[in-house]
Amino acid sequence: MVVDVTPGVRQERPPTRRRKLRIPFFVAGVVLLVMSAVLLMIGVVNPIREAQLMSAWTATPATLVNATLHVKRGDDKDSYRAEALYSFDVNGETFTNDTVSLHGGSDNLGNYQRDLGRELVSKWKSGTSINVFYNPADPTQAIIDRSVRMGMLLFMGLFSIPFAVGGIFLIIVALRQRQPRATARHNLRA
Repeated sequence: MVVDVTPGVRQERPPTRRRKLRIPFFVAGVVLLVMSAVLLMIGVVNPIREAQLMSAWTATPATLVNATLHVKRGDDKDSYRAEALYSFDVNGETFTNDTVSLHGGSDNLGNYQRDLGRELVSKWKSGTSINVFYNPADPTQAIIDRSVRMGMLLFMGLFSIPFAVGGIFLIIVALRQRQPRATARHNLRA
């Protein structure tokens, strides 16, 4: 390969593979940052906001129609999910709901789901009523436990950190890569 090197003229190098990765790195970084933000919204911000809204809801006795504790056996630890169907009266009208807590689904973080499920099953079998909270503006919205689980908030917050760090890292890598020069520069030395 012959390279013409003219004194005073800087030769442009062809784009390298590293330079071509600039846009994909930036896009991947933005995607990871968005994923981190979504995890924070769903796992931390929404439960806190919902708990604040529910603090104004009205408590009322309810009858458990059904209650179950689902157990999913895992290799290291079992996951639990408390489920319940309950009915309650507001101004002579009966409403039915199945929302148990702010943090739905199965989990194995502490004993919350297991303990709540056992308590609900015990009360259902004995015919003991429970207290639920309903939205006075819309009684179709109700919940048994409106408390925020700090362990779940911490878990979701920590779970989102690697996505944010990875996104920031990829964006920095993309921005630090040199941009290819459009034209050769001339050295104007006399």
